[in-house]
Amino acid sequence: MASTTKQTIEEIDYVAFTEAIDKDEGTGKWPAGTRGTVVIDLGDHKMVEISDADNYGATLDMPVVPVEKLKLVTKYSKGIEARPPDITNVVVPAHGRLRLTFADGLSGDVDVLERMHGPVFARARTPKGFAEARVDPETGTVCWPNGADLAPDTLYERIRTGLWPGQSHTP
Repeated sequence: MASTTKQTIEEIDYVAFTEAIDKDEGTGKWPAGTRGTVVIDLGDHKMVEISDADNYGATLDMPVVPVEKLKLVTKYSKGIEARPPDITNVVVPAHGRLRLTFADGLSGDVDVLERMHGPVFARARTPKGFAEARVDPETGTVCWPNGADLAPDTLYERIRTGLWPGQSHTP
């Protein structure tokens, strides 16, 4: 007899809605496929933070969702070993585009210029500055000489799924 293992969804896990979910203020619905992070584990319900990937990760909503309407995307609750692998190589094929390789072998191109906000990215946003991208072996992420860097977990999710964390496919 075949056995199936269902992973438990816990705080800090990254999840997707399996069907449309009412917005917290009752102003519509989040479509199936919307992704977010479990911030409070209420047993058979989870409070899910939905962030705006285009606005520095600002919180858009925090609906309480029945666990049966959630699908585990990435397991982060098991601690440091569950974090995304380090970036091991970066190539700049074009201004604004990085070709990344992760320690687990995942690789791909990602356009990041629109995610580089604020004065820390001023030089890195220029063609000459952008070309100075390198891997920081201590943090396992891509960085620039002035200390600007991008979160490896965000880059990993974008390459793995084609979506930025908090972004969903819209029907």
